[in-house]
Amino acid sequence: MDKKNSVLKILPVKKEAEKPSILNPILPIFPSCTCIVAPPRAGKSNLVMNLLANPNFYYGGNENDPDNPSYFDEIHYLSPTSRFDKSTKTILSKMDNVIQIDDMEELQNIAFYVQALQQSQKDWDEEKEQRPRPKILLVFDDMVDLLVQSKVDMLSTKFRHYNFSVICISQ
Repeated sequence: MDKKNSVLKILPVKKEAEKPSILNPILPIFPSCTCIVAPPRAGKSNLVMNLLANPNFYYGGNENDPDNPSYFDEIHYLSPTSRFDKSTKTILSKMDNVIQIDDMEELQNIAFYVQALQQSQKDWDEEKEQRPRPKILLVFDDMVDLLVQSKVDMLSTKFRHYNFSVICISQ
C-alpha cells in the first residue's frame, strides 16, 4: 500500500440527540456566562429584568417543573444596589424563585455562599430527588469591586459543571 496516496477517512463525532429547547433561540443557551457592560443609567438592570420576567425570554416556562413559569429553578441576585433600583426592587420581589442578597457584609463573604451552591450541585442525586439538578442563575450586579472575592473568575470557566448560568453586570 502506498502511504503517500492513502487517505484516512475522518468520521463525524457521535452526538447524543438534543431535545428541543423551550427557550427563545435568540437567548444564550443554558448554561452560559454573560457580561453586560455599559455606562451608568444605560438600562443594564432593565435589560436583565426583561430577560428574567418577560414571557418571551426566561419567564417562558420550565421543562422540569410545569408549575414554575421561570426557566431557572433558582435565581440568586447578588447586588449591593438592587433594592435602590426601581425596576429590580419591583420585579425581583414578585418572583418566587429569587434569592436576593444585598447586604454588604454578606456580599463581602459571597465566595462561601457560591462554594455552598457548588457543593449542593455536586452532591445532587437525581435518582434520590427524582428530578434533574436545578438550573441556577447567578446574577452579579454592581459588584465589580467584589468579583475577585466572589470567585466569579473561577465561575467564568467552571459554571457549566455546576449547572449554573452567570450574568455579570458592570459599568
